[in-house]
Amino acid sequence: MGRRESAARHRVSSAPAFLPPVARSARAPSKSRSAIRSPALPADSIPPPAPLAADPWRLCELAPGASTGPHTPARRAGTISRCGSGVVPAKLAPTMRGQHRALLILLLLTCALFVPSLANGFAMDDVPLAQSVDVGGGPDPVIAELHPPWWFFGQRYWASVDNNSTLYRPVTVASYALTYHAVCRWLPASWEALPHHLINILLHAACVWLVFRMVRDLGGAPAGALAAAAVFACHAVHSEVVAGIVGRAELFAFGFGLAATLSFVARRRVSAAVLFWLAFCSKESALAWVGFLPCYLLVRDLRSGPGEPWSARGRALLWVLGSGLLGFFVLRQVAVDGLIGALPAYEQNPLAHVSAGVRILSAVRILGYGLWLCAAPFELYGIYGPGVFPRVEHASDPGFLAAASVLGAVLAVGLATLRRTPLLFLAAATFLGFSFITSNIPFAIGTVFGERLLYMPSLAVSLLVLSLVERVAGRLRVAVLLALSLWCAACAVVILQRNPAWRDNTSLFLGDADRLPESAELQAKAGYVWMAREPERALRYFHRSVSRDPELAASWASIARIHEQRGELAEAEKFYRRALASRYVAASGAEARTVDDLLGVLRRQNKAAAMYALAQEVLRRSPEHFGARLVRIDFGAGKETPEQHYAAITEGLRHHPRSVELLLREAMHRYDHHPDSAEENRDIAARLRFALQNLTPRQRDDSQGVRARLYLGDLLARAGDSAHALEMFRGVLQVEGLSPEVRTQIEAQMRKLAK
Repeated sequence: MGRRESAARHRVSSAPAFLPPVARSARAPSKSRSAIRSPALPADSIPPPAPLAADPWRLCELAPGASTGPHTPARRAGTISRCGSGVVPAKLAPTMRGQHRALLILLLLTCALFVPSLANGFAMDDVPLAQSVDVGGGPDPVIAELHPPWWFFGQRYWASVDNNSTLYRPVTVASYALTYHAVCRWLPASWEALPHHLINILLHAACVWLVFRMVRDLGGAPAGALAAAAVFACHAVHSEVVAGIVGRAELFAFGFGLAATLSFVARRRVSAAVLFWLAFCSKESALAWVGFLPCYLLVRDLRSGPGEPWSARGRALLWVLGSGLLGFFVLRQVAVDGLIGALPAYEQNPLAHVSAGVRILSAVRILGYGLWLCAAPFELYGIYGPGVFPRVEHASDPGFLAAASVLGAVLAVGLATLRRTPLLFLAAATFLGFSFITSNIPFAIGTVFGERLLYMPSLAVSLLVLSLVERVAGRLRVAVLLALSLWCAACAVVILQRNPAWRDNTSLFLGDADRLPESAELQAKAGYVWMAREPERALRYFHRSVSRDPELAASWASIARIHEQRGELAEAEKFYRRALASRYVAASGAEARTVDDLLGVLRRQNKAAAMYALAQEVLRRSPEHFGARLVRIDFGAGKETPEQHYAAITEGLRHHPRSVELLLREAMHRYDHHPDSAEENRDIAARLRFALQNLTPRQRDDSQGVRARLYLGDLLARAGDSAHALEMFRGVLQVEGLSPEVRTQIEAQMRKLAK
């Protein structure tokens, strides 16, 4: 054997073992003609080439990781054509039509699987975010009004509903508005949701196609790539994302992010930067692509051999990801404008209102459940909320230990198999990386758990399937593919069952409440559905809700309202007070309304002292509470000094400077306690006239309104304007329920003015 041939063989055999055979041979230098003709290699010792056309699915498996860049020698010679990430002889490229047809059939089946969701309307967050009508029945200014595309990049996600929200998803919101103006506005109101659902279906099919492209780019054979894409297409945990309109945020974040990854691999840097920026502006969880891209490039190199030098690639990574992140954070800062987001309501995420240690321990256990749901997505629900996941107080909790052990094993296996089986590493990194940012472990998010949050992490299942299909052969591969087919069929059945569940809030809440009685929030949602139609049935759901979590203030308040509607005021007062006794009443967003309702019940029972005491207690916790402030002012006049009473009014005006009710009370206090001078009286009369003009007819006829009108009539009489004073007094006499004493005083005053 010649020296040059021996050295060449040594270099080939010393290639890393984890590279595929073709990739290892590609790293060896080409042999000279003299070495090929060496007598040490007799012609009869070279085995004949295998017939390539024997199995069309093996065409791309000949070199699953071979480089297909522009400098590949075979490509320069014009002897091969590209087949995903593999290479095949040019004359056999037409056999690619088989896999293209199979992929097309898969995409059509993907769309067909979700076609029943086209009959759905708006459910849950679809109503305030994507519908052209707001919660009050008027046109939603974000959706119904036509805005230029760049306008949305200056708006927050919940800007039209929640002024304290700091979520920023302009691309998603812009898609709702543009869909409405392009299509929905021309359709009947009952069909408004149909185009939105159709777009979601098409976006999911596009994501399936991108998964296929990604697997082929990793060197996967067509059979494995189709299996991986099929698993992603029919994964039942995706039903919420596709069947619910607001799932478009997940679809955009995944689709733009994966398209950006493939663009970066293809060295289209500008396209990659723009696509990453669009992903970040679709949903904040897309920031996990920043960690996914280096892991993907590493695994791709391990499977296909070194590509672009990491020094140049690192600079490209910094430029692409840095520009996308900079554009996102600058625009978000402008839209948020320094606003500090409030914590989510207790009903949405109870983990946001506990200590960091308890939150992290509980979140680890919930993340373990998410991992299980990725493997067995056969029990799905629209809402989880309080009561479903037990709170973990100590690290010795069995549920936490089991979840932590499984998650730790996933991480350990991924790191240990980095060189031997890179796909396992990428699968572990995909699940842990994409789920970590929405797991409540680093910080509390807007929900305790949601199936939509698993859309991106579920890509790990497809990578796991690809690794499994590649490592088996023969009858074992047939068995694996059969098992995957059965799993996909079971997922398809679940999806077909979940499609109509998302038709509207009624079908979603009532259907899932009976299937998941542990969810206190689901029971409450079902109670709200029945509250107007069958209060008795609603009462049972609300009692079931507080039995699962006694801290749900909104459910206690709903029980009280049903008793109040029946006229059972004592029972209503008891349950209102139980709602206010909840540790999380302030975090539930129900405190203000519950206080107002309780004050109304106490007023109907003529419990003035109880009203004043309640107002004092509420104002100590929430000095900005408007209803309690009015009660404190109205019932504190006889219990406080004039200075204390006036201080309570001015404190209220500091929190509510445009309140006509407080302006009215401030003017009446000055009438009662300030010096009687012509200039002072003119100023008080002007304030009273302004406040009365801005009150509702009902407010003008209540006790405070009648008192203010009498004061104004007296001031007009003092100023010599008898005609307007008489007109004011006549208006007061027409008020129903006026006491005889007040009526007598007014008539006497009118007789004096008439003289």
